[in-house]
Amino acid sequence: MMERDASEKLAGLMQEIGTQLESAAGIIKDSGDKEEHRTYLATIEFVLGYLRQDVLQPIFIDYPDLAPDDWEHG
Repeated sequence: MMERDASEKLAGLMQEIGTQLESAAGIIKDSGDKEEHRTYLATIEFVLGYLRQDVLQPIFIDYPDLAPDDWEHG
């Protein structure tokens, strides 16, 4: 189990990265070719999925109080 302080910092950073990726998805949706959109958006969704499943989920299992109110477990 990662120390709480490190877990808290990592969770915050990963949530910031997730927010940035979601912003990038919004930019992509508003410009360019639709086929190109699908490729970029699929990649962003893939990365977000791994961040949630492989980084944030284990942290929030160890420290449930660090999870945001809207966190969906599992």
